[in-house]
Amino acid sequence: MGMFLVTARTGANGKTSVHPFCPKKLPSKFCVGRPRRSAPRLDKLANRFKTTPQFNLLRRRTEGPYDVFIDQVGECPQGLVDPFFPVKIRLVRNRHNHNDMFAFANYTIIERLDDSSSMRLEFGSWSSGGGWKENAFIMKFQRLCSTLHNLAPRTVQALERSLSNSKNVSPVTCPWNPDTYQITNFSTLEIKSNVPAVFYGKWRINLIIFNSKTQTAIACCRVYARTTPKIPLVKTSN
Repeated sequence: MGMFLVTARTGANGKTSVHPFCPKKLPSKFCVGRPRRSAPRLDKLANRFKTTPQFNLLRRRTEGPYDVFIDQVGECPQGLVDPFFPVKIRLVRNRHNHNDMFAFANYTIIERLDDSSSMRLEFGSWSSGGGWKENAFIMKFQRLCSTLHNLAPRTVQALERSLSNSKNVSPVTCPWNPDTYQITNFSTLEIKSNVPAVFYGKWRINLIIFNSKTQTAIACCRVYARTTPKIPLVKTSN
């Protein structure tokens, strides 16, 4: 039997009393070591902590109504999906609003995207202490076109207005046929959704579109974004 090294303490009468952390069923001879101060009560620590500025920071909401800001968009890294999907995209920052950027991109679709396609969003979360945590959570959607129109109608409409195909036909609406498409002057502030609340933070999102029948990837891109507490609109009187 191994020995339990649990602190004992000696009283003024010379008798040894078992330290509070010593198991009740354990003979006192196994509770040896130097006397130490008993641990402070947890309720006292909690009350003391509630008076610190750090406690007020922790009380701030970590989720709720939100604004989305896009920092970077690019191709998925090689090896994430097969085949590799090259993306040519350029983001130009709005000089009047540093949170807004205009996207210019060329993208080739190799297979028709419609309601027979599914979408998977893999969210990696950023922590200043631990870096990127892959797959912090994953969202899966069936019926691609219907899902986009239901969850993010404003975004889809703005994207379709900015989208043209190789025949310069614009707007191009979902479903999208195999072709090379060009995105021009798409404002990232148009990225809105009907999801009422999300977690706040910094995200690295892999947006992957699959053929629902074969489960093979047919499109992929990576987005870096931030979600912050929503700033209410201030109405000004004329």
